[in-house]
Amino acid sequence: MKRHLKRLAAPASWNVKRKSTTFIVRPHPSGHPQHLSVSLNMFLREMAGYAKSTKEIKAIMQQDVYVNGRKQTDHRNTAGFFDVVELAKTKEANRIIMDTNGRITHVKIPEKEAHLKICKIIGKTILPKGKVQLNLNDGQNFIVTTPYTVGDSVVVDFKKNTLVDTLKFEKNMTVFLTEGKQKGSLGKIVDIQGDTATFALQSGAQYKTRKSCAFVVGKDHPIITVHA
Repeated sequence: MKRHLKRLAAPASWNVKRKSTTFIVRPHPSGHPQHLSVSLNMFLREMAGYAKSTKEIKAIMQQDVYVNGRKQTDHRNTAGFFDVVELAKTKEANRIIMDTNGRITHVKIPEKEAHLKICKIIGKTILPKGKVQLNLNDGQNFIVTTPYTVGDSVVVDFKKNTLVDTLKFEKNMTVFLTEGKQKGSLGKIVDIQGDTATFALQSGAQYKTRKSCAFVVGKDHPIITVHA
């Protein structure tokens, strides 16, 4: 895999200046797709404005930068959709989100939710002795003994490395759309037919698309901060 990336070839979801310099830091591979993730270099410099150069970023990372509770030392490491980036020195926590233009951005979050993230179940693997491995959208895996359904979401406490809640893909649940013309929007499930679903958007309009484009984030409202 190439270790460099030209700005002009960067994913459209990256909200960066395309002609300021030739190259941009390519994030290391992770469980997130590239268009839903950014390097910590890009986050600290171009999104959050904590630094103006890679030299400053390396100095900041010596002062403790965490992604989902794990200390990071490489500025090429990845922060992806709904991940939490914490800076120990300033005691700030930011969640990676998507705006209504489909661009990756971030929002500051309160301490009470800085240990939580929502992940979508994208697959299951049957294991011996009645156990099941849940495969989540960010590359994480959890071994469980109780039933879960592909397409549902789970709330992960990454400080304790446990699943604390399940968000079923069913009527009246609140979803965040990550693909399609309405990506970045919130809506409620009003109908489900096979692999497609109809959503009532906050604007009042209804939108029908594939179930795979939706990410359940709560019932009456999102249980974590998902919009700036």
